[in-house]
Amino acid sequence: MSQGPAICEITVLKITQTSEHFSKIDFISPEEGLSSCLIRNSKKSSTQAKPDIFDTAQITFEQKGPSKPKFLTEYVPNLKRSQIGNTYRQLEFACKYSTFLLNNTTYAPDPKELYRLGVKTLDAFELGYSAEIVLLKALYNFLKNEGFPVQESWWASVPQNYKATAGKILSSKLSQFDDNLEASEARTIQECTEYLLENISNWIRKETDLRGI
Repeated sequence: MSQGPAICEITVLKITQTSEHFSKIDFISPEEGLSSCLIRNSKKSSTQAKPDIFDTAQITFEQKGPSKPKFLTEYVPNLKRSQIGNTYRQLEFACKYSTFLLNNTTYAPDPKELYRLGVKTLDAFELGYSAEIVLLKALYNFLKNEGFPVQESWWASVPQNYKATAGKILSSKLSQFDDNLEASEARTIQECTEYLLENISNWIRKETDLRGI
């Protein structure tokens, strides 16, 4: 039995053409967490907005039952994060983040918090903040929110000589890591961030059932 049209806000993580007639949109929403819908591929030119990766949009969809696929009937973008694609580094790391969510958030205990963190992270990529720092902070906060012992276990594995800089990176606002930093401090932060990203990725693979980046 059809449930009738439903409306919700989503943020797009991936778009895949699944057949000649349809594409699949993977997205997060505050109601469901990770979900997906199908959209019909139009061969005719249209003035209607087309979904793009990393959009935040209001959608209307129809679904014949809880276990049936959603079919998108209307798509109204609220925010198009087009700046991410203008820089290879931002796009690369934003895609790493979206893939991490796709691989690990099928069952989200708190969809609203997952959505809040997802939107905040993609906004940071869009604004051009350091891609490495944005991804590091996103992974750390995701693990903490999901109840993994990231503070007790992973933090204990961080070498002492990195701890002060690592603490600053994880606790400070992204705006503090701008182009006005002294060259020596910028190098220290970059080196530490690269180490922490590799370290936390290894910890995720070894100590959790999640798929790393």
